Amino acid sequence: MKKTMLTLAAGILATIAAATPAGLARVDFYNTGGPAAKVLPAELAGLKAEVPKWMVRANGAGMLVQAKATPDWQEKTFKVKVVGDGKIQIQLRGPDVRSKEGKKQPHNVDFSLLEVNGKTLFDSKDGAPLTVWHDKAKQFELSAKDGEELTVKIKYRSSAE
Repeated sequence: MKKTMLTLAAGILATIAAATPAGLARVDFYNTGGPAAKVLPAELAGLKAEVPKWMVRANGAGMLVQAKATPDWQEKTFKVKVVGDGKIQIQLRGPDVRSKEGKKQPHNVDFSLLEVNGKTLFDSKDGAPLTVWHDKAKQFELSAKDGEELTVKIKYRSSAE
């Protein structure tokens, strides 16, 4: 009987784990330089990029880059390309996680570093990391020129697991 209960409990836990969305760290980019301005993927080093329709706005367009996040610190470097001069907004956030009813649920991601073209925009060093989720993003801004490639370096982990 005890073995049956343990087997049943293990099965239930496995089902719950399978239903939980994988941890993701997300970096959004927007180019606010005008209607034709945008940011496109260049070298993603195995990361996933999307250019969703809802990121196309009257003053420019954006894209998002997602990386798998685990409880262990990870460091990724990737490149994006700027189309059109403009201000580039960079947002660190977590994934869009929702309940069965559609209610957003916090899925926290810790960032300890954001570097663009060798310039540090955020570094926690030995301090507390920056904790974000989908609806509580942290935004940074920089100027960029048409055709410029931005080399982005992030250090992050999932703090939701």
